[in-house]
Amino acid sequence: MNGKRIKGEGMAELIVCARKEVPFHILPGKKYDIIAFYDEAWDRVQCPPGSLGRLLELHIADVLLPGDPKSMDNAAALRIKVFADEAMKNADALIVCCAAGMSRSPAVAAAVMRGSGLDDGCIWDDARYSPNPLCYEMVLNAYGIAPDNLDALKERSRLARYNKINDFRF
Repeated sequence: MNGKRIKGEGMAELIVCARKEVPFHILPGKKYDIIAFYDEAWDRVQCPPGSLGRLLELHIADVLLPGDPKSMDNAAALRIKVFADEAMKNADALIVCCAAGMSRSPAVAAAVMRGSGLDDGCIWDDARYSPNPLCYEMVLNAYGIAPDNLDALKERSRLARYNKINDFRF
């Protein structure tokens, strides 16, 4: 299991993972709200019966071009913000998942963390992730937050992956 679990003071746990890993993160007796990105209608998140609080499914591809019909847009970003704010207050955990759990979901999780007053550095410094900068920026904008230097964040993420690769070489 490759997911990341993040816990802030007085709020729901935030779980970032691939869609196929969702059932492995669910514990009995807890309420899980899920933001799930999917690429194809047949490839939806599967949840054990009785574990789901609310589900927000978004057909948003992992693209970087604003205005592309399959990319994140302002309406989707606002839906994510409203859903995540409610989940962070009322659920035991908010799961954010996409196909591989490497790009869209960590980008959205980082933006939700920042919008909730948490430091999102643990996402940018994790070599498993390559957060989608468009998703991050759009969700931050929904929170009314201008992203810091996005190029610096992308470089930070690239360096985390580079350093991880070099750890295996020596």
